[in-house]
Amino acid sequence: MKQREVIIFGAGREGERFMCQHFQDVQISCFWDNRKTGEVLGYPIENPQEGKDCFIIVASRYYLEIREQLTQMGYCEFNDFIPSQIFGKKMALVYGNCHMSVIKVYLEGHKKFASEYGFYPFPMIQIWKDTKEDFKDVFKHCDLLLHQSVRKDNVYGEQFSSENVLCCLQKTCEVIAVPNLYGMPKYLFPQLEITKWRSKGLFRPFFMDKNILTWLKEGKSIDEIKKLILEGGVYQKATITELWETSIKKAEMREKEWDIKILDYILLNQREQKLFCDINHITSRTAFEISNRILNYMGYGNALVLERTFMDDKESIIYADVAEALGLEFDKKYIRKWAFDNAVYPYEMDEEEYIEQMVQYIRFYLSRGLLE
Repeated sequence: MKQREVIIFGAGREGERFMCQHFQDVQISCFWDNRKTGEVLGYPIENPQEGKDCFIIVASRYYLEIREQLTQMGYCEFNDFIPSQIFGKKMALVYGNCHMSVIKVYLEGHKKFASEYGFYPFPMIQIWKDTKEDFKDVFKHCDLLLHQSVRKDNVYGEQFSSENVLCCLQKTCEVIAVPNLYGMPKYLFPQLEITKWRSKGLFRPFFMDKNILTWLKEGKSIDEIKKLILEGGVYQKATITELWETSIKKAEMREKEWDIKILDYILLNQREQKLFCDINHITSRTAFEISNRILNYMGYGNALVLERTFMDDKESIIYADVAEALGLEFDKKYIRKWAFDNAVYPYEMDEEEYIEQMVQYIRFYLSRGLLE
């Protein structure tokens, strides 16, 4: 890099931040940007050019799109360009579903870890499957892989299994298998089922409440629905305890494949703390614990101290019958929280509002003939 012209691709906030942090480490000639012109921090902004003998540091949230653009222009990743996150650091990569994105952010908040490792902006597995991108060369450059031990029979296909990814790694890469709790907490949310609806509103129902759908078809009022959910009369205790025992047995089998164990934490804390948002998402508290265990496993002495609210907008309601059967003791009044512009919990949704919103969504989709 010292013998080549150095360019920062991205004249926005990320590019400015990178330059302010590394102005003593790197001398650049200009910024590249697909939209902006003029100058930033005293450096000219130019359009991307083909055929230059240069080294490009991509400082943009749209790295994967820019990666494709630069590749088509003839530049080679890692030889001619890199994401700014790994500049001067060993390259780490998280592989799995959205749980891993939260764990990644937690680890980036640990000063010592972040001084040694930078995360390659690898897409979540559910996004990768739609890109049709070949990331084999990326895996070859990886120094640390944190993966969810994705099995061959995963829903996305065998090519997305951890086994397939591990074959591409360099021998010196450190590999850590972390908990994959996707689908485990069905015992807490037996009412939820996957739906094809999508919403960008404040209330985003990631899953449909199949009981509310049935009750609305039967003509029950919203007050009757609230009473069933909040006071009980839907599930037998034996049904819930059987789901709980089945989930624990599955977790025990899965945990044999993990370097980072978590079942002991779930068994100890599931009554006093809400550890899952819905049947597929962990809470911020659980991600916080997994992240700390990764740091301890890697030998970092100082654990994380700041818990964030990354996943709390995904929380689903826990029925009164479920709470009673499992002896849950944590406060369930506010089940969804959002934080905008660095504010702390500027909006909280209680159980009654959650039910009202879910009823509204189901009624709308029923009126359009989109639900059976």
